Amino acid sequence: MSAMPRSFQAFLGATFLSQLGNAAALLAATIVSSDAGRATADSATFTALMLAVNFGTATVATPYTAAIAARVGPRRLYAYTQALGALLYAVVAAGLVAGVPGYPLLLATAPLLGLLGGWSHVVAPLALRAYSGNEDLAAAESQSSIATGFAWVIGGLAGAALVTQVGPPTAFVADFALTVPLVLVVLLVEPGAAIGAVRSSPRPWRDLLGRLRHNPAVSRSAVIGLASAIFISPFASMVVPIARDLQHTLAIHAGLILACIAVGEMLSPAAVRSMSRVGSRVSPTWVAYTIAGLVLIVIGLTVLAFDGGPEL
Repeated sequence: MSAMPRSFQAFLGATFLSQLGNAAALLAATIVSSDAGRATADSATFTALMLAVNFGTATVATPYTAAIAARVGPRRLYAYTQALGALLYAVVAAGLVAGVPGYPLLLATAPLLGLLGGWSHVVAPLALRAYSGNEDLAAAESQSSIATGFAWVIGGLAGAALVTQVGPPTAFVADFALTVPLVLVVLLVEPGAAIGAVRSSPRPWRDLLGRLRHNPAVSRSAVIGLASAIFISPFASMVVPIARDLQHTLAIHAGLILACIAVGEMLSPAAVRSMSRVGSRVSPTWVAYTIAGLVLIVIGLTVLAFDGGPEL
């Protein structure tokens, strides 16, 4: 395997810093939303509402990414979404310091964060492919997954420490500061390969629904993505209310759960390679989601067995 281009090394390092800040900001945001509720159930409801607004906006905005990228360019769009998202968290930090109630502030910014996140999620793989130089995309994705997982391990623990010792605003400021290097790299450092032209559609939702009806591969991918978004992904976003419902009220408890989840992402490239060597006919994606579902069932049954009552 040839050495990765220096531009990719810079991109990967900046991505690591950005993801570290994202982990701290997510933990701080869910702590603020959980603190808005007096009871554990209220904490879960407030956090779920904030995340629903965020993810709902992202879902609506995602099909329009191609049209936006065709106008400003995928590389610039990625930089702009990262910069504006970090700036919004800086505004949240300033509002908290000024005494603005935290939960209404987060709820007001959730649609904008969801919009930016939806666009960023689409163009991020294009940026990764460009900065890797298209030489070994599998290796680039593997290194990116390891870097992201490692960043969330550190970010979850460091974010918990920041929130406990200083307060949530510091985690949001840290996210802003740690995202700046990624924005500068994407704007100033030329990638190893050019990003191809992006084709847009005047009716993206209509085209998307048509593909879902007539393309079995797209339909299967949509089912997998929807099942993951409903049954698996909320576990990482709801770590604070879950930890509190289990009588672990300190921020470090939620940060530790978040770090443990991130360890799995670090190990995922090795697991995929192992399955590829075995030559199984079953898709690694299906296997991964099946294992994740079984683990969640075991966790739930274990909690019920030792506590005797239903939990979140």
